[in-house]
Amino acid sequence: MTVSDGRVYRPILDDRQMTALFFTVTNEATAGDELIAVDAGEVGETMFSDHVHLSEGSGRMEMIDSITFAPEQTLAMTAFTQNIMVHLKRPLELGEELDFTLVFRQAGEVRASAVVVRHGE
Repeated sequence: MTVSDGRVYRPILDDRQMTALFFTVTNEATAGDELIAVDAGEVGETMFSDHVHLSEGSGRMEMIDSITFAPEQTLAMTAFTQNIMVHLKRPLELGEELDFTLVFRQAGEVRASAVVVRHGE
């Protein structure tokens, strides 16, 4: 598994404790795999979410147990795809680089970093 392009949104308001984390993840194997956990260390607790389309122009976020990757699949996470939510333990600063460990069922642990950006970057 290759993990790159990490970015995490800085909450617009300082009192917000939930934010989104995105990576581009490529499963280079000929077998499927599953992202089952993300360790965010001192940054906070994580969970997986998916954007469910309800009708044109509308949708909602739904929590999911894991993110599944087909063989040779690439997922560029966005707010409109499967992604990672982080319940923050502390405020984030723009430009700050954070370390994460992604845990895959087959590939095991993969370390990656993400930079704190404004919403939409």
